[in-house]
Amino acid sequence: MSPRDLLSLVGGALGAHAVRTRLTLLAVAIGVAAVLVLISLGHNARTYVLEQFGGLGSNLLIVTPGKVETSGGPPLVASGTRELTIEDALAIRHQVPGVVDMAPVSVAALEARSRGRARDAIVVGTTSRFVPVRNLVLAAGRNLPEIDPHDAAAVCLLGRKIARELFPDESPLGKVVRLGDSRLRVIGLIATGGTSLGVDFDELILAPLASVQRMINREGLFRILVQVRSFDAVPAVREAVRTLLRRRHRQEDFTIVTQQAVMESLGDILGILTAALSAIAGISLLVAGIGIMNVMLISVAERTPEI
Repeated sequence: MSPRDLLSLVGGALGAHAVRTRLTLLAVAIGVAAVLVLISLGHNARTYVLEQFGGLGSNLLIVTPGKVETSGGPPLVASGTRELTIEDALAIRHQVPGVVDMAPVSVAALEARSRGRARDAIVVGTTSRFVPVRNLVLAAGRNLPEIDPHDAAAVCLLGRKIARELFPDESPLGKVVRLGDSRLRVIGLIATGGTSLGVDFDELILAPLASVQRMINREGLFRILVQVRSFDAVPAVREAVRTLLRRRHRQEDFTIVTQQAVMESLGDILGILTAALSAIAGISLLVAGIGIMNVMLISVAERTPEI
């Protein structure tokens, strides 16, 4: 039988059972679409999460209070017996070779108010070094003042969204924002910084570290961000920071996380997730295939007596 005759026979058979043909094609389409959609979702989720952690920077160390046993994932709960202090942060900056910058961080959830407008905000108490360490850019104004971390100052930087909601029709520069019982003057506006680890920089307020510590009446630090000279120097600096803090605290009641360890851990977890989604899609395609074979078997069985 020539290819032309074969195609003619197939076309005739399909046309003779139009409804059955359409249902079969629909089953095939749904099965293939399910495979493509689930695999795409797994891949996109993996890419998104890795991009979020990739935004930390390849030469950044994050020191957190509390010893968390982990293979590289980010510590979510701090349970240490001793908090990180400003003195710890300064010791890391000045005593550990390979450290080029450092930013201590304290975080508070406060209500920001100005001229009758109010909204909840995440306030980050830090120093002027937070902006370069986190690769942020100022859209207007100036950075936090270069002062001792122990000194307070009644100034702040606003993210774009916070600024737009509190000052919709005017520039926020020079205006006063109330955070709790404190009044801070806006001296800078953060350019759109995107989102990293679920934190939207457009919704942050940056203020001097000592000022925020007084607002929440707490001296301990939430994090210490340490910028290393190069990616290759990260392991050595990490061990030097661990040795220094262990000596200062007389125990290892802290956790040091590197971006590389986070990426490797997340890559393994998300790889397993993608494989699981692919398996689910494969099962759905297998079920569709069995249904198609069942229809074809019934068709052949119906014609066998005639033949």
